[in-house]
Amino acid sequence: LDSAKLRQFVAKQFDNNYLVEFNPVAAKKVVIQISINPAKIEALTLERNQQRNIWLYQSLLLLVLVGGGIYGVYYSIDSIYALNKRQNNFLLSVTHEFKTPIAAIRLMLQTSKNPKVKEEKRAELIDNSIQNTFRLEELAENMLTAMQIENNKYQFNLNQVDFSDLVRQSIENQRINGNINGIIEDDIYLTGDAFILKMVVNNLLDNAFKYSNNQSVEVNLYKKGSKKILEVKDLGIGIKKQDYKNIFKKFYRIQD
Repeated sequence: LDSAKLRQFVAKQFDNNYLVEFNPVAAKKVVIQISINPAKIEALTLERNQQRNIWLYQSLLLLVLVGGGIYGVYYSIDSIYALNKRQNNFLLSVTHEFKTPIAAIRLMLQTSKNPKVKEEKRAELIDNSIQNTFRLEELAENMLTAMQIENNKYQFNLNQVDFSDLVRQSIENQRINGNINGIIEDDIYLTGDAFILKMVVNNLLDNAFKYSNNQSVEVNLYKKGSKKILEVKDLGIGIKKQDYKNIFKKFYRIQD
């Protein structure tokens, strides 16, 4: 028996997975022992551990993906529900905004028809009715413009705007709601869309009166270095800090 050739044969035939040992036990007697190569056992153990780790990572990844999918679906549904709720609140608010001037116009016109009303008072009622029609027209234009901006169909008309004059006009239009004081500096110009800027100022003044029970409102316009600052101050309860991040969300409205 050529032990060297036997070792070579086993090593070649079984890819070094087995080892051959020769143990003499007596004269002319040898026990041939074939055992698994320890290096192979170590390699198999390492491969098994690697495979187990791969299964563990795959399981964790699957769990994360499933959890993320569930959260994504929940977040989407919750966002849609919240948006629908805000839309409903917005529609209720807009409906109320339209009903108020309509009711005021009806009441003032009915009162002006009363023959006992003096001519001076009748003229004042008619003037107030006309002011409320302007208010209705402005609300309608705001709605149409908002829809155009939302659908990227509004063409911004950018020009040099006399912002001082624009703010003064908005203040005069809003005096029907209450007293407005403050300082408006002259000759403050900026580049923008006059219609949109006027809408912004009117919205600020509307909210100032609406949420401070029509108490006095202070409006200041001034320059500070390179900045042009418009301040609208009211005596309302204000906005809580936790709502700051939501005030620019579409249709968002703080409860009551």
